[in-house]
Amino acid sequence: MRLALAVEFLPIFILVKQFYNILIVLVLTIFSTQNLVANEVFILTENSCGSVKDISNAGGDLLSAFKSKLSSRVNSASGFVLKHTNEQISAIIQKGKALGLSDDVIDDLLFISCRDAKLIDADGLMKQMDNWVNVVQKRGYPYKFADIVEFNRFKSDLKNRLNSIGISNSDVRIQGSSLRSPDASDVDLVAMVS
Repeated sequence: MRLALAVEFLPIFILVKQFYNILIVLVLTIFSTQNLVANEVFILTENSCGSVKDISNAGGDLLSAFKSKLSSRVNSASGFVLKHTNEQISAIIQKGKALGLSDDVIDDLLFISCRDAKLIDADGLMKQMDNWVNVVQKRGYPYKFADIVEFNRFKSDLKNRLNSIGISNSDVRIQGSSLRSPDASDVDLVAMVS
């Protein structure tokens, strides 16, 4: 277990840069320690935006618990629409559970799939979940990098550049579609600054 950061944040600035012919989007963010929540975190992570720990204890009606949480998140966010049927949500939950994903990660992936600008259908989401677990986590680097050597060289260069401009490089995370899809157009990075 590590600490991941909750939804409330203040972006300082966004740096878009071309490294190794890969479009990199770096968002530097300040979080207060009051906004920390426990979450399973891999060095390359899909960060949880909210806790659904109550879902694990929901008994037989897992679908209702997930759909309630998802509906609440979608309705309170701009640019999101709940588009999956109950059958699709059930299939996504079952796929996530079979892959060993936590409820929080399944909930986040369901939420991400409902983004208007980048809708992901149920089959596509289940494929992305499989990619996250069986490709990216196993090999240790996201899509857009040729191999672990290139990724390690990139990490070293990025940390050196952050350090050279006075930004902590102690907690830099990769998130977004490059962890789930070979078709990702960029690599999203977040440097946690507290």
